[in-house]
Parts: sequence; C-alpha cells; structure tokens
Amino acid sequence: MLVFLTSMNRSFYNYILYTTGRSLHQCCYENGLLIHHCRTKETFFRSADTIIQNYCRQLEGWSPLNMYILRTKEYIDRNLDKNLRLEEVAAKVYISKAYLSELFTAYTGKSFSSYITERRMERARQLLATTRLSIHDVGMACGFLSPAYFSTVFTKQSGLSPRQYRAAMARSARHSA
Repeated sequence: MLVFLTSMNRSFYNYILYTTGRSLHQCCYENGLLIHHCRTKETFFRSADTIIQNYCRQLEGWSPLNMYILRTKEYIDRNLDKNLRLEEVAAKVYISKAYLSELFTAYTGKSFSSYITERRMERARQLLATTRLSIHDVGMACGFLSPAYFSTVFTKQSGLSPRQYRAAMARSARHSA
C-alpha cells in the first residue's frame, strides 16, 4: 500500500511538473507525510482519495493559458533593456501575436505595450532610487534608446522628471535615516 501510494503521489507530481512547469513540491511533501499513516485498507483508499483531492485543489483555477502569460511576463522582465515587439515575444512563448495580445489583455487587464511601459517605469524608478547610473544609462537599461524620450515617458508616468524623482528619493532617504 505504501509503495503504491508513494508511486501515485510521485507520478502526479512529476506529471504536473513536466506538463505545466509548476512545481507542487509542498503538496507532494505533505502527501508523503499522509502516506506514512496508512495502515489499513480503509486508510489506503482514504489516503489515495486525499492525494488526488490535494493535487486537484492545487490546480484549481489554473489553466495552460496562464502559462503563456507567466512566460511572457518573465521574458519581458529579463529583456526590458531590449526593443520588445509583440511578434518577437509571441514567437518566444510559441503562440501567435494576435492570440498573445488577446490573452494578455484578458489576463492582465492591460495591453501588451502598456504593461511593458509600466514594467520599464518600475525598473527606472528602482534604478534611479538605488544606483548612481546616469539618467541616460537608466533609460538605456530600461529599453529607451533616446534619453529625451525616456525623460518624456517617465515624466508623463510619474509627474516628475527622472532627475527630480532621484532628488526626491535622495531627500526621502536622508529624512528616514
């Protein structure tokens, strides 16, 4: 009974990991603890049912479509310094650009380009607040080829120019220290 339940638990875990890329290590571990309390035929069947239910609960609300969005977001975050075009990103996650655009908006509530701009601004704010990189280098690290365009977008998004934002963060850090 123990061998069967252990094998079943591991099989579910490996199948989910292989097909979805999701590691349910904690679920597998907790199921393993449950298995060791199995001593009778009744507890064997109850344990088998519980293992299946535990994996089902973990997968509730998850869909393979979410993986496309997750992979897209990861790719964007790794490549914010590059020119990110919908066609290229869609090819990297193996779906069409039209389908990625539709999924992205449905799952995030934002267009692909709006999301990229938002992530670039978050990165820019973080770099301006924590590094001494020049404004030009911050813009380049965030995928802006033109310092003037970076400054325009940053000012529009935050209400402050990059220089003003950095100065405000420096003042804030001095006052909280």
